[in-house]
Amino acid sequence: LCGNGERLKLYEQRLLFLKRCKSYNIFPMFILNNSSLYNEDILFPRGVPQFIENSIKMARTTSLNQHIRKLYLDIAHHKSEIVKIKQQLRNCTSAHQYTSIQSVFGSNNIKVKISEKRRLKDKFSWLVNKQRPENVNVDTELVVEPPATRVTPIRVTLSHQEEALLALGPNFALPPRVDDKLITDVKVEMAAAAYALRYRAHMEGTQGCPTQAQHLKGLGAPISRSYVHPPPTDNMDVEDKLKRLNSLVLHHYSNVKIRSNITNEQATGLKTLVQRRDELHISVSDKGGEFVVMEKQTQRELTINHITTTGGVYKFITPTHRYKGVICPVIQPTTVTFQRQIKALRDSIQDRCNSLWNNISERRNFSHEVNKYFLGHGTHLPTMYILLETHKFDIKDINNTEDIFLRCKVRPIVSCCSSPCEKLAWLCTHILSGLLDHIPSHLQNIFQHLDQLKEIPTEELLDMRFCSADISALYTNLNIEGCIKDVMEMAEEFTHSLDLLGLKLVDVHQMLEIVLTNSFFTFDGQVYQQLVGLFMGCKPSPICAVIRVYTFEKRSVYTDSHYLNIPYGRYIDDAYTTARNLEEAQHSISGSRWEIGVGN
Repeated sequence: LCGNGERLKLYEQRLLFLKRCKSYNIFPMFILNNSSLYNEDILFPRGVPQFIENSIKMARTTSLNQHIRKLYLDIAHHKSEIVKIKQQLRNCTSAHQYTSIQSVFGSNNIKVKISEKRRLKDKFSWLVNKQRPENVNVDTELVVEPPATRVTPIRVTLSHQEEALLALGPNFALPPRVDDKLITDVKVEMAAAAYALRYRAHMEGTQGCPTQAQHLKGLGAPISRSYVHPPPTDNMDVEDKLKRLNSLVLHHYSNVKIRSNITNEQATGLKTLVQRRDELHISVSDKGGEFVVMEKQTQRELTINHITTTGGVYKFITPTHRYKGVICPVIQPTTVTFQRQIKALRDSIQDRCNSLWNNISERRNFSHEVNKYFLGHGTHLPTMYILLETHKFDIKDINNTEDIFLRCKVRPIVSCCSSPCEKLAWLCTHILSGLLDHIPSHLQNIFQHLDQLKEIPTEELLDMRFCSADISALYTNLNIEGCIKDVMEMAEEFTHSLDLLGLKLVDVHQMLEIVLTNSFFTFDGQVYQQLVGLFMGCKPSPICAVIRVYTFEKRSVYTDSHYLNIPYGRYIDDAYTTARNLEEAQHSISGSRWEIGVGN
């Protein structure tokens, strides 16, 4: 109990510390990746161009957000552990003994909290002095101009005002207009928040272990219910806090004065872009973090061009009807014909998913409540859209419409949100995600990569170059049957480390098959099917791709760091290693469709 309590207080203080760092743009040393900010050999040196500085700041902020999210999860875990331990103590000790344990527990936690708070306060002051040598007062309000980003117009003309607005980037947001509509929306959101908080307070006050349904809710499963019983309102302490919170928020919105955060020039650009919304298609690039602007018709033709020219990957599904007992294609399909086709196909896939889940629930004796959670209703077929890979072509080379189709590189995304298989896909992803911990070469994120680089001795890097390798078109080059086979073999080997949620591996196998093989999607009101590979947009696809490539690696490279005498790691389809030249890199990484590049 004391151990969990101490860790809880440590995590709470660290969370407050990181949130304060984020609010003042102060980055802790584990994100800066160096103990001295003024060495010349730091990973992210000073004096770099502005656009690189902006990217570095974005990466550091992302890292900070990841650590904050992890602390939230750790805090929730330790709170649940403390509740369980307290319940066990109540059952096995007397009231006097339980009170004395509580007293020791509370006093010990206070000491840990005070000590950690003092340490982090000194650390924050040190960071301020190091990262802000000008002794800027962190309590003063800092006004930071948003960095300008590149705008990629493809065969469209944008005014100077429109480019000025779009240059603010996709992450920029306009302030809301405080009017009756906003106040009403705030009241609705506050009512929904109060609903959730009442439920949380009710569940925390309920003694005993959570049910399977409650456990699934806590995991963030995509659960939707047609009707939910209202939470109890008999906790006067909670009701008083909710009432004060509601009054505070509404008072703030009633008296706040919001100023515009754009110039008159950008406001003019916003007005003209709104007027051209029926003409222009504005999207975000694949990796550049910038706006891509083109005509809607051009975007539609570019997507259809990708579907029709990617040989053997996609297939158009012709609407059919029954004539004299024979199924025949519709010669001249109309919009209504396509809508009926989409509805019939959606209902067919939804019924198959629901039938499979009903059978699994019956075999595993799941409650009626859990069974209803993962039954699909009101679903839609997946939808395709494309993102332009602006880092792979130069906008100056596009002079006419033909150049758009020849030079523009696109990344196809099939969005599976609200699809018939979405809930089963979530189950497969949650269960199988634990397998990634058993892949030695897999990189969870860039920070794990940086940690591995720091551990490489300097003498081993003499005369060496860093090499990166990329698998071309990974998702559409993978065989679905091979992916399922490799995933299930690995799941059988590491069953002990998987959270099966009461299921068996045979159930996971059946769900994975129905999720990955139903590869129908819609675009522009018509139905297509992806004949090979995985959907980029389906939840289990990244896990299947990582495990499938791992089986290739085991045949071509040593992936266990205990036996590999060179650094090697991979994030999905991007691998890295070290070599003296390109030939050595190609020898080290072989056996797959790698595109290898060697850096200085």
